[in-house]
Amino acid sequence: MNIPVVVVETGKAAGVSATKIAAMFVAGRVIATGLCLTTPSVYLGLGLMGITYKEAFKRAFAWTLIISMILVYFAALVVP
Repeated sequence: MNIPVVVVETGKAAGVSATKIAAMFVAGRVIATGLCLTTPSVYLGLGLMGITYKEAFKRAFAWTLIISMILVYFAALVVP
């Protein structure tokens, strides 16, 4: 079994719908894309700013964590 299937099955056992779990996955992933090493736009932006990935990650990690937690929370509230 892959991870999403395990999470959906665990959520069903706890009474959480698969739609709500999917929305929370998407909301959490949207913000993390900006720190992904395989996203070309990240390297373009870092090159234009003149900083290294390590510096950017140090500055952005706490904000990314906070914002993604907020987005996941709102996804859990909004999706039926």
